[in-house]
Amino acid sequence: MAITDLDGSAPVTDAVILTFCALLRKCFPSKLSTFCCTMNVTDVRNSSTSQSEAMFIHNAVTGEALCSWAVSTLLLMIISSVLNTWNLLALLAHQRRRPWTSWYVLLAHLYVIDLFCSSILYTSNVANISFPYWVIWDDRVFCQIIGFICTYSAICSSTSICAMAILRVYTAFHRRLSALILHRKVRKFLVLLFAFIHLISFLASASAYVTSSRGEIDPPYDLCGHDPYDDSHSYGAQIVKMTAWAFLPTVVTAVCYGQVHRLLRKEKNSRSQRDSAQQRRQRSAPPSSPQREVQCLQVLSYRLVVMILLKVVVHYPIAFFYLLRSGEASKPGIHLLVLTLHFSSTFFNAILYGMADPQMRKSHRRLAEKLCGKCCVHR
Repeated sequence: MAITDLDGSAPVTDAVILTFCALLRKCFPSKLSTFCCTMNVTDVRNSSTSQSEAMFIHNAVTGEALCSWAVSTLLLMIISSVLNTWNLLALLAHQRRRPWTSWYVLLAHLYVIDLFCSSILYTSNVANISFPYWVIWDDRVFCQIIGFICTYSAICSSTSICAMAILRVYTAFHRRLSALILHRKVRKFLVLLFAFIHLISFLASASAYVTSSRGEIDPPYDLCGHDPYDDSHSYGAQIVKMTAWAFLPTVVTAVCYGQVHRLLRKEKNSRSQRDSAQQRRQRSAPPSSPQREVQCLQVLSYRLVVMILLKVVVHYPIAFFYLLRSGEASKPGIHLLVLTLHFSSTFFNAILYGMADPQMRKSHRRLAEKLCGKCCVHR
């Protein structure tokens, strides 16, 4: 069975999606067959000329392949929800008797947004593609709200990471101030960052609603709040969305981490010069190595590289797919693949800004020890 395109050919992504079929059939043979049959009952509707993006994908992809994609994507969303919930609980346990710093406030904001996306919004997108003919998808107000919130939340998640990088730069430039003055300045700057996050997200999400374009206003509604590709205003709204969601946050975050890296390197070099001058004056003194600065530089370098790779692999495929595609070149197999990559951003954010964060490792370990201790006591 193959995933057929508009021209009748099978794209390369057949192998990527259909690799799950054999494994799923072995694990859940009866349930998978029943689920696939319920997802492949709309062949008689393929002749409809007015169909949404979810309907097009549902009708162009075989039931078995669509079932494999839905099961694997839902499994990924469950894992992402568990990881983001764990990160949020670890952060709340860590800050239970401590004042909330600006960095931890932004982390909590990122965890909540990603948890909301992975548990509700992206799961509803999978349900929309799997069962596009449900009556609920014909409701005008419901589909407009879902489309707006999906775009708003995705941009919020991306700009939150950007705001965290901006906060790093702001703190690095004012690091020589006293602790009390720095705390007050950072608190005021945090309010501006939250205003920046939600204002950018709102304006970019509302770009499709400015005029009477049929993109997210009139049925048939498209997937994930994205506009159709056959309307000039809708294409302009797509450019605004993808710039605010993928391109601009990547550039700003890379520049901010580069500035922090430059400041740390400059401070490390100046300290090395002072240490070498002091050693020349006091030859008996043991040489001192700025080990902390070197470690910070290494961590920032690794994070910058991982962040750029994550943006390129996860966010850029779907951005370029929606900006460069046309009605004749729409590939349902590639569409499902880039959607899965887009949804996986909540999983990778939970790993990069939670599990792999050096500042959060102790919190995760303490929470695991506390939960394991309670389990052992109950046993």
